[in-house]
Amino acid sequence: MEFDSEEQFAALCFMYTYKSGFQFHVRPSDLLDVYKDKGIRHNGAGDNEAQFHMMKRIRLVCTKVRTSKTDPEHVPCKVFVDGRIKFGRDKFVITQCYLVHNHEVDPSTSRHVSNYRHIGEYFKKRMMLNDRARIPMTRNFNTLVLEGGGYENIPFNYRDMRNAINQERRKGRENPEFYFAVQKDVNRALLNIFWADARCRAMYKAFDDPVSYDTTFLSNRYLMPFSPFVGVNHQGSTVIFASALVSYEDTETFEWVFENGGPEKKWWDVKKTTLTDEGHLYCDWREFKDCLYHVVNAVRRNGGEVQFATKFVVTEACEQSNRYFKSFVSIETGLKQFIDQYEFALKRKAEEENLLNFADKNRPLKWDQGILFEDVFHKVYTNKKFQEVKDEVYGCINTNVETLPNILGPMKMFRATSKVNEPFWKKERRSFDISIDTVSGEYKCGCKLFEFKGIVCRHIIKCLDVLGVKVIPDKYILARWRMDLVRGYENIRVGYYDPGQSERVKRSVELTVRSDYMTTLAMHDDEAYHIYMTKTRELIKTLEAHTGIENIDGFGGYNGGSQFVNLPKKKATYGTRRIGGGTEEGVCQGNQREEKRPRQTPTRSRPRRQKTSLLKSAVLVPLNCADHS
Repeated sequence: MEFDSEEQFAALCFMYTYKSGFQFHVRPSDLLDVYKDKGIRHNGAGDNEAQFHMMKRIRLVCTKVRTSKTDPEHVPCKVFVDGRIKFGRDKFVITQCYLVHNHEVDPSTSRHVSNYRHIGEYFKKRMMLNDRARIPMTRNFNTLVLEGGGYENIPFNYRDMRNAINQERRKGRENPEFYFAVQKDVNRALLNIFWADARCRAMYKAFDDPVSYDTTFLSNRYLMPFSPFVGVNHQGSTVIFASALVSYEDTETFEWVFENGGPEKKWWDVKKTTLTDEGHLYCDWREFKDCLYHVVNAVRRNGGEVQFATKFVVTEACEQSNRYFKSFVSIETGLKQFIDQYEFALKRKAEEENLLNFADKNRPLKWDQGILFEDVFHKVYTNKKFQEVKDEVYGCINTNVETLPNILGPMKMFRATSKVNEPFWKKERRSFDISIDTVSGEYKCGCKLFEFKGIVCRHIIKCLDVLGVKVIPDKYILARWRMDLVRGYENIRVGYYDPGQSERVKRSVELTVRSDYMTTLAMHDDEAYHIYMTKTRELIKTLEAHTGIENIDGFGGYNGGSQFVNLPKKKATYGTRRIGGGTEEGVCQGNQREEKRPRQTPTRSRPRRQKTSLLKSAVLVPLNCADHS
């Protein structure tokens, strides 16, 4: 009997062993010289693992021949099928075989044998999708059984599904860039934990101004001791750099969190000081506005000088993250459930960022080419930040500029008066002094909007329009707001985010639709069927030559279209072991730190507050836009 290829020979043997009800094994055979030169070996692994098409001689034997003499199932079965490439012809022939077993075989149990169990691409996508949706494994498997029409119609079992899911989970968890630190008390009970994954750490390197530490979850009704480190990305949205679970709200706990903030301890630029209620930050603008007048007058009455910091950022990012995480937890949410929801929240944030990036490139905002700032910034800034630039340009309508006497050479002095949307101290218009250096390109305004938000204010825009400036210095086009930069964290794969998943899913759907249509046409008559089989065989060989993958899993058709003639890559090859039973847990391979803390385990369900050491919200690194241009 002759075959056109080694795959046809293996497919026939595969179909015969399945229908007969016994398990086969591939004996070490001769490899083709071309694959020996590439480093392919019988006991190789991965890309160096031998496949059927790489051999010039294949010998399939019954697995009973390998059982040990001390094994009670030891029956040296002599069944084998030997095939080799015919000399002088590009054909594969069966040279000899022996098909009489010395033990009983049961074809009805073939679907339980590891040789014939495999998870197809469709079922694998479905089970991974269900796992990402937090569906338990048992319910996930039962859903696939019902969809497949019964246990006898699915070529895998519960253990195979569990192994596949755990293997997929480990791909995201086994990341050397994942960092965590744990603190325990004298009784080995967990007190505090800090963690940051690879993607979050890379995001910090891109957006390390500002960093805010938010502990508002400690004092709300959810009783969740969750405190994230929050920042702002190029879209103006909040991002999570790291997170911590703390048991107490005292100085010692916060010092431990800051000191164990990862290998890059320069992340947390915090002075060693006590954070008390007296140093509470007025986050809400209305609250700040109501008390500001009284504070200023009180200072002046005592002969003090009133000064305000310009490079300061409010905790709006913290407030947004607090509202965001509240949408994932409820009053009944427990700690275990919260961890799962935390991962889902990060996945949702990554997807929202991808949608905004897509809109920046495919649905840009309208701009006026006659306005310098709109014509320049629409090409480089994201839509959200460009909208802020447009708002400042639009605000020039209500801004009047007065030229002041010039006594500083190239320095031009102006006074801009603009109308405010909300009265400030019962004033509807405010005035700011502006200095424009036309030689060095240095612009300064008393409103400090650029130092505060990284956006050039309407007062400077109006003054530059009066002077007829046609070029914007590069230092006022900040890199942190640009949409045309490729940042390092975008290509990092973690458990909740796969950068290539969207493109693969899109291609898979397109190929599936096309394949289903061609299959429907091929079933029309015998001639169409043979055309389909011939052309697809040629296409497979072309794709194998292009990609370097000579054995495509799940391709059947050499035996007349049997659904069982699939050559699972991990079943009928060398050097492959099945993953053992039991529930596998993802093990972090990164930096670990565990410390003991001489403190008793808290007996209260909720730690008691320390009135002299309460941290509500602290800005750790102020925004300095001029240093990040």
